[in-house]
Amino acid sequence: MSVYMHPTIAPLALGGTSLHGRPNPGSIPSSHQRPRTRLTIATRLLNRSLLSPSNNMTSLSFRASNARLPVMHNGCTRTRRAATRSPVVTICESAPAGLAMVAAGVVVPHPEKVKTGGEDAFMIANSRDKGKSRRYSLAVADGVSSWSKAGVDAGAYSSVLVTTAREVLMSGDTEYVTEGSLSQKVIGKAQDSAKVPGSSTFVVASLDESTGILDVANVGDTGVRVVRKGEVVLTSTPKQHQFECPYQLASPAFAEVNDQFDSAADAECLSFPLQDGDWLIFGSDGLYDNMYDEELVQILGGVSTTDPFSAAQAISRELAALSQDHSLDKKRETPYADALAAEKESKEQFKRPAWMRGKRVGGKLDDITVVAAAVVARTEAGEGELEAALDAADAAAAKCSAQTKVVADVAIKANAENAEKQQRLRDKIAARERQFQQSLER
Repeated sequence: MSVYMHPTIAPLALGGTSLHGRPNPGSIPSSHQRPRTRLTIATRLLNRSLLSPSNNMTSLSFRASNARLPVMHNGCTRTRRAATRSPVVTICESAPAGLAMVAAGVVVPHPEKVKTGGEDAFMIANSRDKGKSRRYSLAVADGVSSWSKAGVDAGAYSSVLVTTAREVLMSGDTEYVTEGSLSQKVIGKAQDSAKVPGSSTFVVASLDESTGILDVANVGDTGVRVVRKGEVVLTSTPKQHQFECPYQLASPAFAEVNDQFDSAADAECLSFPLQDGDWLIFGSDGLYDNMYDEELVQILGGVSTTDPFSAAQAISRELAALSQDHSLDKKRETPYADALAAEKESKEQFKRPAWMRGKRVGGKLDDITVVAAAVVARTEAGEGELEAALDAADAAAAKCSAQTKVVADVAIKANAENAEKQQRLRDKIAARERQFQQSLER
């Protein structure tokens, strides 16, 4: 399905690129069944030897969640959690060192939000810890659209989150991390600093070059896949209070308006040993609702360039383009259609004999963000080419982050200058909350 992308998305794509000039949609097969056997581009894994995988994985950490009551959350009823303890951190014992990560990304807004740019945001940061090794980091945030009903720019909060996270990581000051993972602490610091109304899912990941360990913290249904030798070897787990009601961050400064937000303590934390040749795919739910993992792996099935930055750009653009095609296809099988069918069949009024149910199909329209990252081992022979790719990625990331920061700064300034307007907003949202609670009591 051919979709015209408005030029206004160009600033949102890494390095000012958009999806214009993508392959002719006629090259996409008409079959609606998954997985597709033909793709619009061929993107193979970089041709390099792989280090031996490490299988020394152990679940270690647990956390307790607080008891909760029924509330409105992202436009749906949310039940507060009873106190439980569940494993949330996977620790690996060893991993190869000397790994670099070359990344590129793209944001494709919902077709009805092209003029505003949508509510997703991402950042890429390559930095050095003070006196330590180089660190490669990524983040993706997906703003909750229901805030727009209260007159709030639903994309501002996600922009502030990723901007703050990048500033923290680029500073190289990670000494404040005393417990929990670095990515989890960055989420906490970003949430505390983002004093604007709104809420967002958020995933942060970081690779320490000296250890080769990928550190991920994920709140909500943004997520990551690690693909190795044509197989998905790491998958984050979406966390939601109920169907289409994911865990999400919000500013503590607006607690009197929305005190039912989640925090870094609610994040799924993963620690995973990477290898040379691995691919990391980070995305908002717009990607993972519309594309199965096997389709994603197929996109990583061939390559026409050995330059990791060019490959990362091509992969992120193709995944975003194909995901949007799927979101507009009402006859296609998608993960979202599968989840919707399971949700409906779990409710008593939808239970019918198997022969009466039929199969649910169709994608889900949404903002789509994809960040693709190639993991490359540092070698003396390839050092020059790798540094050139990292320089290109850094330049594009800086340009993209500068544009995102403009959105964030406007939101922060508007919030600071309009205290009276914000108070009216608080009163309005609080009144809606009271009305909803009263409707539950009837």
